[in-house]
Amino acid sequence: MLQIACWGHSLSGDFRVGAWLVRPSLNAISKNGTDVQVEPKVMEVLVCLASHPGESISKDTIINVWPDTFVSDDALIRCVSELRRVFGDDARAPAVIQTVPKRGYRLVAPVDHARPVTALPASPVERKRNLWLGTAIGSVLTAAIAWGAYVYFLSRPAPFQRIEITQLTSNGRVKTAAISPDGRYVGYVVDEGSGQPFFGLGEGGKESLWVRQAAGGNDVQVAPSGDVEYKQLIFSHLGDFLYAIRSERENPTGFLYKIPVLGGTEKRLVADLNDVFTFSPDGKKMAFLRFVKPGDSDLMLANEDGSGEKILAECKSPPFYCTHGLAWSPNGRTIATNAFIGESGGGRMRPLEFSVQSGSEHFLTNNRLAWIGNLAWLPDGRGLIVNAMDLTGVRQQIGFLSYTDGQLRRITTDTNGYVGVSLTTDSRTLATVQQKLSFDSWVSPVADTASAKPITSGGNSGEETWTPNGKIVFQKLMGQGEVNLWVMESDGSNARQLTADAGRINILPRASPDGRYIVFISERTGNAHLWRIDLDGNNPKQLTNSSEDYLWLGFDFTPDSKWLLYTKTGAEGGLWKVPIEGGKPTRLNTSGVAYYPAVSPDGKKLAYHCQDSPSRNDVEVMSLDDNTLSKRFDIAMGTIRWTPDSRSLLYIKNEGGVSNIWSQAISGEPPKQITHFNNLLISQFDLSRDGKEFVMSRGTANRDVVLIRDVR
Repeated sequence: MLQIACWGHSLSGDFRVGAWLVRPSLNAISKNGTDVQVEPKVMEVLVCLASHPGESISKDTIINVWPDTFVSDDALIRCVSELRRVFGDDARAPAVIQTVPKRGYRLVAPVDHARPVTALPASPVERKRNLWLGTAIGSVLTAAIAWGAYVYFLSRPAPFQRIEITQLTSNGRVKTAAISPDGRYVGYVVDEGSGQPFFGLGEGGKESLWVRQAAGGNDVQVAPSGDVEYKQLIFSHLGDFLYAIRSERENPTGFLYKIPVLGGTEKRLVADLNDVFTFSPDGKKMAFLRFVKPGDSDLMLANEDGSGEKILAECKSPPFYCTHGLAWSPNGRTIATNAFIGESGGGRMRPLEFSVQSGSEHFLTNNRLAWIGNLAWLPDGRGLIVNAMDLTGVRQQIGFLSYTDGQLRRITTDTNGYVGVSLTTDSRTLATVQQKLSFDSWVSPVADTASAKPITSGGNSGEETWTPNGKIVFQKLMGQGEVNLWVMESDGSNARQLTADAGRINILPRASPDGRYIVFISERTGNAHLWRIDLDGNNPKQLTNSSEDYLWLGFDFTPDSKWLLYTKTGAEGGLWKVPIEGGKPTRLNTSGVAYYPAVSPDGKKLAYHCQDSPSRNDVEVMSLDDNTLSKRFDIAMGTIRWTPDSRSLLYIKNEGGVSNIWSQAISGEPPKQITHFNNLLISQFDLSRDGKEFVMSRGTANRDVVLIRDVR
């Protein structure tokens, strides 16, 4: 039997914790005949606490249960969190385990050390023989389970420590990719229209679905080019079908399709999906996310053919909603996804898993990440391969998230970005899309855009904005993954750094119309908020401090420079304004999604991007006098600027892998093309105060499938 020393005492055999039957030798906790399996270390923590019910036990005492193994505080916290999940500790039920601040933990439920009777009494001889056999077998099983867990989850090296990256495609416009379970084929989507440099934004053009052999060969078009948008791809277990979420341009609702790889009729399975889905290990069940409203999504279960839908969990912000990634665990008992938490800045996302049986959730790490995308379990369940951006980088990377201690270790460490994760059955090869970004600052007269010229080099500049006196403030990617603000003349000369030693992120500058300040986003306090500095970089002042600030998609000044307009999420979702001198923010509207706000120069109108569904974005124009909506335009998500006469909106349009600036009159006339570039992309732009010059970020964003192989 399992027998663990804890603080000078020991506990052996089965016992009860409240209404739960605990069987340490089987690593099982039961209630009403239903077993829940837990890891050996989770059971050991429970046994330690149950040895002293009602008493406070320090973390160090519990950790000493494993004298020959290094165990971090995070691992202990994860064990306690798992126990709370099993026992159903939440606001609706009495606590079983209490946290004692600065001390440790206390088991508050009653403990019955007597082994429960589950069979008819045996004869004395049988009891003696069974006791001996049970003790011997239990000891062997316990040792085997503990040793096996140690070998698989602690002593085995982390995957992909030595990698080999091979580029598979070369068209530069791949949007998403998947590899077949046997590693023979790769499916991928080609974006033939927009060439948008940042995923999830921009006006989509035609897209097509392709397959090719991973070892090389011809590309085969599986689905023809059309006015559609593809999301996640997954191969069937045998590799003969591709499952894909696809929506029509005129109907943004996502549908899940089952598409034969070798030719045949595709089949529509499920309607109204977000952008991710996953299958159970046997391929008979699926899980997917369904958009409810901004900040709310449902985790759904269904059969493989789409029948039998049911809600497993409702994810609402606050406290969080689920997004971006789904992965069904190898043992079939949990589904991993990502929680978008209503707190600001880098570190607003955490991966978690839901119990397939109960729908209860459990966070996989105590660390928060700047961004998380796709997830893929390793077949042995010891962790997940994730597409994420941590707090030390500015682009998405591939990493390994350990299930044992919740720590994230990078697999890719270069300056490229990576989007998506698809893993082979043997976990030796993964497919992803590698994104190589290179953007510089360009200046162009509005009347002669053909004379546009670059004023920086190196491919690491962006988010340029004009000051009233004709200088340009911009952000620059520095060494060690930092982004800082710089200022330069309109010809690129006399470049000077404005922020330094002020945290990892100082981005998205905007100069006030009166020329006194530069406002930007900074994470110098740990979370992202609006900050203000003088034009020379001195006198920093924090302007916002809400946990709901969501600033990454723009903010703007009122023409009198007295107010800043910005976005919040969660329960406080919508547009808000805060005084430039600091003070209490005021709500402007309650739109769930309101990005890239832009105030007209006359101060009478406000334009911003709204979102009715994950695939539909428009620009609304509202009156600042009475907060009424006046116009709505079909403009892709991105930077918005007003013309000096307050009559038209300027925006970026991407066609055929080339970006240009267009104008949309508020009166409703057809849009007009302003620039006529025939190459490169534009990620952001600004118009000078007199309306005579553009400054913009122009460059390339090549996206191709790469295979990352684990070289052991």
